[in-house]
Amino acid sequence: MTNIESYLHELRLCAQAAHQRVGVVVSGDEAWIEAVIDASLATLSPEPMKFTALLGSVSYAQLNGVHYRKGDQLLGQELLTLVYDCRSGFDANSFSAALGALRGGGLLVVIAEPSSMQKELRSKMALSVTKFTYFT
Repeated sequence: MTNIESYLHELRLCAQAAHQRVGVVVSGDEAWIEAVIDASLATLSPEPMKFTALLGSVSYAQLNGVHYRKGDQLLGQELLTLVYDCRSGFDANSFSAALGALRGGGLLVVIAEPSSMQKELRSKMALSVTKFTYFT
């Protein structure tokens, strides 16, 4: 288990014990971002893809994305992991709807532009998710 996997596993266990959603903000090159997404999925078992969704314009190898303005399409699901790629835009209503699908104890992974957007993201998202961890 890598350091990232270990950290995300412990974070997920704490979130599940408290029945709270937690979030991590990730920015960097595509390889780094994909490594964090893979690590977050590695903390799930037995079927990580069944309880994971991507909100954003970019699809990763293992996740099919829903457009960032279509978060309401995720309602009715019970997600353990929500990956939100906000590099192509942010829609507050869509984001809030998508968070409704994230269960207590779930993990939100926000993919952000490098540090120029992080202050704005912290202020917009701080009300929706209990805690954030920033990886850059």
